[in-house]
Amino acid sequence: MRTVIHNAIKKATTPKPVPPTRTPLHLADAVTQTNLEGKARAAMNAFQHGLSGHRMLLQPHELEGYRRLSSELYRDYKPANEAERQFVQKIIDCHTRINRIVAIENNILNVGVSSNFRPDSTNDDETEAMIAQARSWTEDENSFEKLGRYESRISRQLVQYSKELDRIQDRRKKHEKELEEIRQPIAKKPDTAKVIPFRQTASATATQTVEVQNSPMKE
Repeated sequence: MRTVIHNAIKKATTPKPVPPTRTPLHLADAVTQTNLEGKARAAMNAFQHGLSGHRMLLQPHELEGYRRLSSELYRDYKPANEAERQFVQKIIDCHTRINRIVAIENNILNVGVSSNFRPDSTNDDETEAMIAQARSWTEDENSFEKLGRYESRISRQLVQYSKELDRIQDRRKKHEKELEEIRQPIAKKPDTAKVIPFRQTASATATQTVEVQNSPMKE
């Protein structure tokens, strides 16, 4: 019993070894490295699928369509300042993401149909293709549902961006119209120097009457 108590007292009073401390330089390097790695991983979150990230990653086969879409929308909206150009760019990206969702959905469905098509089935080819399509949809139900949510979200953003672009363009055009009206030359007033006054004073009328009475009459 004494041995147990002695060992417990010795364990409690014995100082614990201090772990080796890291120098401030090493700590700074570790924090910096951790932050850089974390930021790099976080930055790649937007590049996983290019559907909802703040940046657009275009595949080589998408470049031509993206350029054509950009050219057409810039021609339609005719942005006149940087604010309008920013909204046009957002609208372009929304259309591109929606088109990409449709393409991904079609690709998933087509790959699923090809893998689920059973040529040895007793059904005809058309019926078997329909069944394979249903099997593909059932297998990737979560993927299709997620794509639908992305499409709904981006469609709402597209509507909001379009409304805001229309609002700021209407405000700009109204302001330009007001400035144009101010710049137009003021119409010249009519020359009133030769206009005979409609009313005459009583003295002027009496003088004209006396002159008419005193004038000699021709025989």
